[in-house]
Amino acid sequence: MSKRLQLIVEGKSSSVAPGMRRSATLPKLTPQEPKPVDSCARYLLR
Repeated sequence: MSKRLQLIVEGKSSSVAPGMRRSATLPKLTPQEPKPVDSCARYLLR
């Protein structure tokens, strides 16, 4: 199991979500590509 997935399973998703958002801001992405990642990060933070 990946480290991030393990953290989510352990209930520590608040430490995973910010990194997901940072990864989604890469300059090579189109404006639409980060939207699913941001939605997932919001879900994990709830």
